[in-house]
Amino acid sequence: MNKTQDKFSLPAVTLSIFAAAAAERLPVCSSPRALLWQEVLAAVLLMILSALVSRFWQSGPPKPAAWAAAFCLQVWLAVELAGTFWKALQVCREEFSSLALLGFLPLLLWAGWQMPARAWGAPAQVLWWFVAVGSAVCLMGLSRQMHWAGLFAQAAPQSTAFTVPVYAEYVAVPLLCGREERRGVCLPILTALVQTAATLGMALVFGRTYPARELLCAWSTGTFSRLDAALLLVWLTCAIFRIGVLCTAIRMLGQEYAIQKRKEVRQ
Repeated sequence: MNKTQDKFSLPAVTLSIFAAAAAERLPVCSSPRALLWQEVLAAVLLMILSALVSRFWQSGPPKPAAWAAAFCLQVWLAVELAGTFWKALQVCREEFSSLALLGFLPLLLWAGWQMPARAWGAPAQVLWWFVAVGSAVCLMGLSRQMHWAGLFAQAAPQSTAFTVPVYAEYVAVPLLCGREERRGVCLPILTALVQTAATLGMALVFGRTYPARELLCAWSTGTFSRLDAALLLVWLTCAIFRIGVLCTAIRMLGQEYAIQKRKEVRQ
């Protein structure tokens, strides 16, 4: 196999980031307008950071620096994998009263370690359709409960907080996606859009920020009331996909390090 062809497609990496961003705690801000400006500023800064890191990889850094950076990325990806698994396990336990994911983890890690990176492109395209349909269904069920007055409600002073999630994929895109790295610089925009949409939905429905699952529990069309289990199942599938992608990414970076080491020994 030609290792230069074994790269992730950009939709696969984007779906991985979407799964992580959808599980983040929603930011609380004094007003939706302030939130929008903060999200835009954070996205721009992260795009600049991603562009600088991409330039770093393109410039051909010294081998010790490249190996150290790749090792740090592996550790970062492993931490994100553990965090995604923990959040998915909590959802399974709290919403479905099941720990099946715990027994499924070894098989998932083995599959992620064995699969070539390019093989994640096809399931990513299918899952994106599930995400699109689920988002449309969620919007239809919440539209009647949205009130514009909620956008002007002021948050409690003691609850003002703003966090900017930063994912390893932002800086690993040149190594993971190859030729699509230029478009990968825009990945922070996706996180900003997900958090902004979720926070605005909270403001329109509740007038303040609650845990994200409360927004799903409020879903209703008047015919049947609850669809949160189905929507959570879509996110769980995306989270499982993310775990596999991260495992493959860790293996890719390790293989790259091993290949460079062999070349150095032969020389």
